[in-house]
Amino acid sequence: MLATFVKSSFRIVVASQIAVLIAVPLNVQAQNPVASAPGSLDQSGTQWAPFIEWSVVNANYVGNPFDLVASVTFVHAQTGVSHTTEMFFAGDSTWKFRFTGTKTGLWTFTSSSEDADLDSLKGTVAIEPNPNPEIDGFLVAQGSKFARQTGPEGELKAEIPKVYMNLGMHEIDGVPFPMSLMSQPQVRREYIQETIDNGHNALFIHMNNQWFSWDAVSYYDHDREDPELASFEVLESLIVEAHAAGLQTIIWAWGDEERRWTPIGVGGINGVPDQRLQRYIAARLGPLPGWSLGYGFDLWEWTTEEQMQAWAAYLHEHMGWPHLLWARERSNTEIDVVSNDLRPNGEPQDQFYQMAISSFDSSNNRPVMFGRRFAFMRDSIFTMDKTRRSMWQFAMAGGAGSWWGFFANSPFPYPNPEQLVAHEQFWQTHFRLDFQADTLITDGAALRVPENTHYVFYKEDTDSIRMNLTAMTGMQEAYAVDTRLGYQEIHLGTFLPDSLTWIAPYPSDWAVAVGNFGSSAGPDLRTPVISMIEVQALTDKSAVIVWRTDEASDSQVEYGLDTTYGQQTALDGSLVTSHSQELTGLAANTTYHYRVLSKDAAGNLALSADQSFTTTALPPPVAPVELRA
Repeated sequence: MLATFVKSSFRIVVASQIAVLIAVPLNVQAQNPVASAPGSLDQSGTQWAPFIEWSVVNANYVGNPFDLVASVTFVHAQTGVSHTTEMFFAGDSTWKFRFTGTKTGLWTFTSSSEDADLDSLKGTVAIEPNPNPEIDGFLVAQGSKFARQTGPEGELKAEIPKVYMNLGMHEIDGVPFPMSLMSQPQVRREYIQETIDNGHNALFIHMNNQWFSWDAVSYYDHDREDPELASFEVLESLIVEAHAAGLQTIIWAWGDEERRWTPIGVGGINGVPDQRLQRYIAARLGPLPGWSLGYGFDLWEWTTEEQMQAWAAYLHEHMGWPHLLWARERSNTEIDVVSNDLRPNGEPQDQFYQMAISSFDSSNNRPVMFGRRFAFMRDSIFTMDKTRRSMWQFAMAGGAGSWWGFFANSPFPYPNPEQLVAHEQFWQTHFRLDFQADTLITDGAALRVPENTHYVFYKEDTDSIRMNLTAMTGMQEAYAVDTRLGYQEIHLGTFLPDSLTWIAPYPSDWAVAVGNFGSSAGPDLRTPVISMIEVQALTDKSAVIVWRTDEASDSQVEYGLDTTYGQQTALDGSLVTSHSQELTGLAANTTYHYRVLSKDAAGNLALSADQSFTTTALPPPVAPVELRA
């Protein structure tokens, strides 16, 4: 049931929303309400989701209800961490405020407003751990990395945003993502599932003037200056549903001025209606995890750096929870993410890697987002191979975000979506906040951590990768992934701190991870690969056998006069990749058969094929020297 607190001429309705969020008129019960004691605003909930909502019915206010300011400050009793958010008008003389618990434990809250009916409201919120360990918090910037808050302590987990769109499904008569379409739950469910099935971790929605009016993209399509409540109901439903599925929602606020997809015709950029909208976004959507906001496209045509700085600063000032903001081709200090409009224009395939490296170098330690929408086959460039390789190059440069999917006229679907799913699976377990690109330790691309305990190498169209691991801390496990296939880890055994060249089983686009990433590859059942067997220092009575393995292994040689061998050297248990064993006590001018043996740390034994050599003949006898007096 609903808990109702009576004060003067208004009442407060407390409710907790879980999935689909709808502004609830008076006398209509909210979905999944959480009861509290009569006369109390106290609530309880779980960390990160669902958010908690209070409704205040105040029939006495006269004026534009969207301009009434009331703030609520939540304080965590144990740590003093606080979140301040504003109330938002929800129709029918009702204002609401929301809260997401970022820490477990008891929170207190107090409201403040010049309107007496919204002032000095007090209560508590008890937040328990979320029973679903897969539910994450807010997407934030950690240096140059994107990161999600996770777990009870909000530990940061590195993320590489890959934004998916399908305008073939979500554009009608040139209108992208009309609210009349996106209001359908089945459409949203299919969009979320399609995003996951194509290996992306974020989906795209474009609002334009639908902020102000249902299905309006151009400011010529309406004459409103207040936020459209129904549009916000649809948008927040998508955000919550996507977040529950593990996805981010990436919003474009506006488009370009050529199409009039801007706020210029509604009081101007950062004008009164625009800032009214910005406050509303901060109040209504700010407490919800799972979304980030870009300003639009072709911004060089119709915005200035100063306008974008003021926009971002105003939103940051009014949002009580962190949300990443960016504006393509803008880089002022209020922008959280440096977003660009760079594109390859059909040039060499490694160009994106170099572009991303340069973008990180100039980002002032902020994350990088490639904001150009690299739709499938756009400009006849983004084939399946180019799409997959570009994603890997963005990751290997340091984790740049990027934009993919389909325009309304793009070929559909991706012919090999399993390749994109494999990319997401790999980086969900292997990307780290402390990864740094290192172009000097390989003949491909490489990431490593400063402590030299974790590495990822990547190279295209190759059957080998050179890896300089001389600085590596101790022996480390290694895994390979063929990025052209569905996800499968190939266990490579243990690598030593050394310079080595890994020989792939066949040419492809290969990634190799070195270190303990908590991989799910299972037990090491792979035998070492033996190569470069040679006989050195051959004499009439001895020989030295050398060989290499692709992982650290022990050393032994079996030898004899035929393929039954019968003799063997003493086992050298040192785990190395360069091996040497000396055979002594041999007969001169005799053919010997031998094979080399190497066993890795997991006990997998490799034996070479039969080899042979012939010892040298005895040296001729030395003639006696005749001595004469």
